[in-house]
Amino acid sequence: MEAAFAELPLALFTTLAPMGAGAFIALALAFFTTTFTDDQVKKIDRMTLIPLVVVLVGFAASFFHLASPLHAAGVFAGIGSSPLSNEILVGSLFVVLALVYVILALAGKLSGGARKGFVAVVAVAAAVFACFTGMAYMMETIASWNSPLVVVQLLGFALLGGMPLGTLVLGLAGALPDALKGSFKTVGIVVAAAGAVLAIGGFCVQVMGVGGMETAETHSMSMEFFAWPYMDKFFGEDAGRYEFMHLLDALSFLPYGTIVDDFQRQVYENPDWTPEERKAAWRKLEAEFRPHITFDGIPYLEEGTRWQYQMHIYETPFYYIDYCLAQTAALQFLLESRKDYADAFARYVRFLSQGGEKVFTDLLEEAGLRSPFQAGALQAVAQESEALLRQLEAKLDQP
Repeated sequence: MEAAFAELPLALFTTLAPMGAGAFIALALAFFTTTFTDDQVKKIDRMTLIPLVVVLVGFAASFFHLASPLHAAGVFAGIGSSPLSNEILVGSLFVVLALVYVILALAGKLSGGARKGFVAVVAVAAAVFACFTGMAYMMETIASWNSPLVVVQLLGFALLGGMPLGTLVLGLAGALPDALKGSFKTVGIVVAAAGAVLAIGGFCVQVMGVGGMETAETHSMSMEFFAWPYMDKFFGEDAGRYEFMHLLDALSFLPYGTIVDDFQRQVYENPDWTPEERKAAWRKLEAEFRPHITFDGIPYLEEGTRWQYQMHIYETPFYYIDYCLAQTAALQFLLESRKDYADAFARYVRFLSQGGEKVFTDLLEEAGLRSPFQAGALQAVAQESEALLRQLEAKLDQP
């Protein structure tokens, strides 16, 4: 929940700013398709403050998403090289144009031809701003975001969200009935529909290329092992101890993860179980998969209540099986990296790049790894990992 609130400013910016920008596109369409009376134009100009405020609130929210808001001016230092800096620059230009347009309109300084020309420029700037907002999300470090589809979605959302907001402006100004008599209705529906196709279609296509959680967890868990050659920069002479503890923790996690997953299966299969029956089921699983651990002398845990500590059971049911599958794959990447680091890493990068193009088992096969679902695969991986663990332990004992 805390993480969600931390991202709220960014969510507000990404939602409000493109929507407000899209409203200016809608207003441009209205002025090009409808002849309004002078009184209607004045009211529209006053109501145009609404989308302008929506944009400004979005930008104000983004200010609080910065690690250090006081250093906000620093974002302009990366113009030309940083997608974020480029987004802020283009966004700022759009805001200035929109602000000048509204001021001139309220001051009565825009004639019919000048108004159409200026509002067209603002509309184009709004579309460009939406595209640059999407480009700011295209990062190589997040493969699922590093796609032109993100730009398509943001542009689509600006059109889809902006048309209703622009229509609201016309409605509040009492000019909507006249606008609907002309071609604005048809054009507005077409633009909104196009926005929906771009936003929803782009999202769906993007999601189809995103792998499952077991694939995503393999990405992160494997990278931890591939970082071993650099651990001396963190731990110095104790790098070997880190490697030993890391591998020991990875191996010991598998039985625990299995307990969590199987416990959930039993609970969902027996919804009428009493608290005592659930505790008994957990104690039985502990005895089966972790017989080397005892909770004697710890009254609360002796009862079989250790599962209540694991919030995944409450918040993300059955997630733990993804951890186990991913850990099995990550251990194999570790073992392969000990034989030929460059080759293993190349296979890992290929594994990453395919994202959700293939199912997990096919990705493993192409990377030359055993599927956890294959008979004997887990035993083989555990034995090889244990052998490596013994080697690391032996090095620690050397003077």
